[in-house]
Formats: sequence, C-alpha cells, structure tokens
Amino acid sequence: MKHILSVALLFAAFASAAGLESQIVGKWTETSGKDKIEFKADGTFSGIIAYGEGGTLTAVTGTYFVADETTIGINLTSRAPMTWKVKLPTSDTLIVSYEEGGEAKLDRSIAKFQRTK
Repeated sequence: MKHILSVALLFAAFASAAGLESQIVGKWTETSGKDKIEFKADGTFSGIIAYGEGGTLTAVTGTYFVADETTIGINLTSRAPMTWKVKLPTSDTLIVSYEEGGEAKLDRSIAKFQRTK
C-alpha cells in the first residue's frame, strides 16, 4: 500500500510540473512594461530583461526547465543562471519571485507578468 501511495504522489508531482511547463509557454510582458519574455515549448526562451539598478534593457536567450510545480530554472546564454519561483493565479497572469536573480534581478524581488498575444 505504501508503494502505491508513493507512486501516486510521484506521479502527481510530475503531472503538476508538466502542467506548469505547458502553462508558461507563450509571450509574457511585465506589468511595468520593461521585461518581455517568450517561453517556447522546446525549452528555449528569448526576451528583453532590465539589468541592474539603471534598468538597462538587454536582449537575452537561453533555455529553461521546470524543476517542480513552482520553480523554473533559467539558463541564460551569456549571463549567470537564475531561479524563479512562479505562481499562475490565472492563465494570463504570471507572478515571479526571483529566488536567485543572477546578474539581472535582486534576489527575492517580485514581478508580475501578463500574457501577451
């Protein structure tokens, strides 16, 4: 019985992470209008992110992976990696807590994105 429960919990966690992966695919714009990012179904992304205190807009590309149902790993092509904790309160709203902001964002800062067409 314990084995069946363990398998069921593992499957639920995997299904939840897989659900997040399909939910984040698309184009997103930060509500401040600065950051823009597109997550693609093949695990790549591209966009523009404001870097540093001055908010210098910088084009970024790389890969991403869903670590669990609330965590996304961001591997930038030419910058330090980032770890994002995410929530999707609606299908068109993405709230990000930059757990490890890399060179771009302050650790533990929060941003809200809206899905764009």
